[in-house]
Amino acid sequence: MRDYLRLAIQDGTLSLNTFISTFLTRLVELERPSTLDMLCRLAIDCRFTAGMPSVPPSSPFGQPQSQLVNVHNAISLLHLAYSSTSTHFHPLTESASELLLMLLETINHDTQFSSHELAPLLSSGQDLLAHYRLPTGLQQVLESYLLSLAVLLQDEKATRQAQVMHTLQMAIGKGDIAGSNSMSTDIVMCGLILHALVSQTHCIS
Repeated sequence: MRDYLRLAIQDGTLSLNTFISTFLTRLVELERPSTLDMLCRLAIDCRFTAGMPSVPPSSPFGQPQSQLVNVHNAISLLHLAYSSTSTHFHPLTESASELLLMLLETINHDTQFSSHELAPLLSSGQDLLAHYRLPTGLQQVLESYLLSLAVLLQDEKATRQAQVMHTLQMAIGKGDIAGSNSMSTDIVMCGLILHALVSQTHCIS
């Protein structure tokens, strides 16, 4: 089966992204460390033996959304690897670390994602760093990537707060123009806007 998969990836019958995405989304079914280690090794080997340049013009790891999901699932795999028993012949922590590093080094950083997509990934990555001693190379790359996610989330938080405050100022301005007859409406509107501001702050933080 391993040789068949290798051949299918190398001749283009099976894309590398499809292969990685498929087995990373089926970690529960592929629970044996030896099987997961073999699949990680196959993905890593094919990455460097399929004639792909180190920085391809079109990433072999799919569209940005797929890349983000793969990174998140690869972090989950590494969590699983550290909690399982890796044998001398199947060191899953090592191969899973190499796979995550490979995905991080090829991810597209120019795509805009929402806080709902980035926040779980940031949390999972921080948890990994907090509980396990990762290989130096992976730790440095992961820390840098998570820092960039944190900055993006803070920027989005600031942007949303600015938008809400602008809406609030507009509402207050309209109230001043309309006069005292609209005071009760303005109070309700301000309450709703402040509630939205608090809700967004808790959601992103």
